[in-house]
Amino acid sequence: MAKSISFALNPPSSLSSSASDFEVSTKISHDNKSNIFVQIESEDIPALRASINSYLRLADASYQSIADR
Repeated sequence: MAKSISFALNPPSSLSSSASDFEVSTKISHDNKSNIFVQIESEDIPALRASINSYLRLADASYQSIADR
């Protein structure tokens, strides 16, 4: 399940953060114990907070869609 969710959270490599004025760097990985690691870095606190909230909501939606099957 962690592998599926981490794959769903990874953006396509063709997308970039150039649309935003603030750069947000994100790395997503998983291990064999059903853990997902999301590392988000930004110098802009509001952009960081928005990214954290977005990834948490996306992870929850991904989990809910997998768990409902």
